[in-house]
Amino acid sequence: MSHWQTFLDSPDTRGPSLGVREQWHAGRRHFVVWALPVSTPSVVRRVDRVQQALAEHLSPVPLDQLHITVWVAGFLDGDGTRNDDLSFETWAAIQRQIQAWQEPIPVRITGASSFPSCPFLQVEAIGSGLDLLRQTIQSIHPNELRFSDFVPHLTIGSYIRSQATAPLAQILGQHRALPPIPLSLLPAEARVDAHTGTLSWV
Repeated sequence: MSHWQTFLDSPDTRGPSLGVREQWHAGRRHFVVWALPVSTPSVVRRVDRVQQALAEHLSPVPLDQLHITVWVAGFLDGDGTRNDDLSFETWAAIQRQIQAWQEPIPVRITGASSFPSCPFLQVEAIGSGLDLLRQTIQSIHPNELRFSDFVPHLTIGSYIRSQATAPLAQILGQHRALPPIPLSLLPAEARVDAHTGTLSWV
């Protein structure tokens, strides 16, 4: 079943829960992911249009922080006692591979879809570049922090509350049949401030 159909079949979206962020970061701050930064104007405009259409329902991703997540790693400032703590040695080994990566990853950005918690633009991988990049990171850091299968996507924002799915699906449906935008992207480390959600590139 497609993610869109799953969204349509769900009666409600999933908004944030009180205290979940604090329980997750447990005082830690520097959460590391590796991603493909996206700044192509045509994609930024597409995201902006969907964000505006969903404005009253959405906490939008800042347009200068758009990205396609490749690998979710963990907290770099933990004490090593939790399964989502990332050791400095592992981080450094992956970062060396990322900095040496010279072959752009080809993808296509298409229309809107949604998970229960967030709308996104669909991403289609072209060739094996994205899989190869994930395999390279996995050879160093086998246990990615992931609770479902990897689905490449470009997050538009997160829903600010739990609410009926149907009106949101009607809005998103107007942004689904869009022509693909081909991109060639290089990976980078994204450092997320777990207290504020702000993303910065390293």
